[in-house]
Amino acid sequence: MKQFTMEIDGKEIKAAEDMTVLDAAFAAGIEIPALCFSRQYGACNSCMVCAVRELDKDIIPACSTKVRSGMRVDASSPEVREFRKNALEFLLAEHVGDCDAPCRLSCPVFFDVPAMLHKVAANDFSAAAGLVHAGMPLPHLSCMLCKRRPCEKACRRGRHDTALDIVAILHALLKTEDFPTAECHVKYSVAVIGGGCAGLAAADMLSKHDCHCTVFESGDKPGMEIAGLLALEKSGLLENELARLAAAGIEFKCSAKIMPEDIAGRLIKEFDAVLLCVGSQNMTAFSSLLKTDENGAFTRLQSFMTSLEGVFAAEDMAIQASGIQAVADGVELGHAVISWLEHGRHFIAENRYDHRFGEVTAEDMQQFADGANNIKTAVTDNAGAGLEAARCLHCDCRKYENCLLRKYASGYMTQQFRIPSQRHAFKRINCGDIIYEPGKCIRCGICIKIGETEGKATGPVFNGRGYEVEMGAPLGHSMTEALEGIGLQCAVACPTGALSQKT
Repeated sequence: MKQFTMEIDGKEIKAAEDMTVLDAAFAAGIEIPALCFSRQYGACNSCMVCAVRELDKDIIPACSTKVRSGMRVDASSPEVREFRKNALEFLLAEHVGDCDAPCRLSCPVFFDVPAMLHKVAANDFSAAAGLVHAGMPLPHLSCMLCKRRPCEKACRRGRHDTALDIVAILHALLKTEDFPTAECHVKYSVAVIGGGCAGLAAADMLSKHDCHCTVFESGDKPGMEIAGLLALEKSGLLENELARLAAAGIEFKCSAKIMPEDIAGRLIKEFDAVLLCVGSQNMTAFSSLLKTDENGAFTRLQSFMTSLEGVFAAEDMAIQASGIQAVADGVELGHAVISWLEHGRHFIAENRYDHRFGEVTAEDMQQFADGANNIKTAVTDNAGAGLEAARCLHCDCRKYENCLLRKYASGYMTQQFRIPSQRHAFKRINCGDIIYEPGKCIRCGICIKIGETEGKATGPVFNGRGYEVEMGAPLGHSMTEALEGIGLQCAVACPTGALSQKT
């Protein structure tokens, strides 16, 4: 095969004559986004998200343009990035669906409520409990401290009949399922000053990220602040949570009043990081050790780092803050500490694109409810929890973690409504083990190529003209027939949640 050199973004690379620009960039470790391209099935040349500019020439699709000797390509200039952003926003303008479900978005600690519900509905209670353990801080307490239950208020099912009893489902798991004891390979030691909502939440989060945490509490027992927020009949939940934290390896030292000289004299030497979770009203006790900025704040914006390297504080937790908000503060503080310990840099919140479904019509609701259990069940045990969880409308995208459209929309800081468009009708088509949602299809053609490659005469095709073009089944056949034998391949290759496996 003939070899020659070319340039991408000023970098000279070697390429073979049968390569495309996308192939050459990939071989050189240069990332160019692509949605309508599959390494196994080739390019469909429809999305233009892979656009690059050949210097002194026009914009070209990298996925289908063959390289030439001496070719010079611009793959990252502001002009090229703006072109890709526009291409993405045209796709998003007619996209139908939520990335994350309303229940998850409304959760103060952003717990993956839908994933738990799907496991419970499948009677996989052990896996559901594992999700709670890994993803929810202080699981015995968080929902009790979150008195307004925003997840249930946001539940789309409530607009149809009644919202799911999410809190009852979670607590049914807590009563019957033992939480897995995660193997902790200790890499760091962290001192947490204060055993309230934020302190315990931070310690819980950090213990799941290879940190051995020691909580210093000035009172006789950690969590006394939390005890005052719980109803009397729920007081046993605090004991359960403290027992779980202790079993996870978190060490408690009570009646330990920490002074500024303790931090400066020994704690910063004994521990990799020190967290002050004493509440804003008590931070002044450390003013002899820590400097404030011109606004009187002890910490830097977003980093939670104080003027003393390695000492962090959750000073935003005001006296009036709700218990669950303090828990959320503790989790965010934990992320900041991990970012500093692991990468030596301040925590920067990830920019993640989140598509919203918008107004739900009566016809949309019928599509959502189709296939869901319609009988409200009182949740007293796992059996009841399974039936109640089966009422979930599955508002979340089944590919919310690995959707390429979402990945690139996040990277290019796109906006959902910048380009006006008429929304496609919302449809869900049950195809056996595969769910097809036409409103999420970007008409990339990969599934059609898979059918052709596999020699399937009744495989997927494009139907319609212009704006109404839609991937579907050949005339006289169903989508179930079109995907028979190739459905899993198509779902794996699909760059969005248009084709996905049932969960």
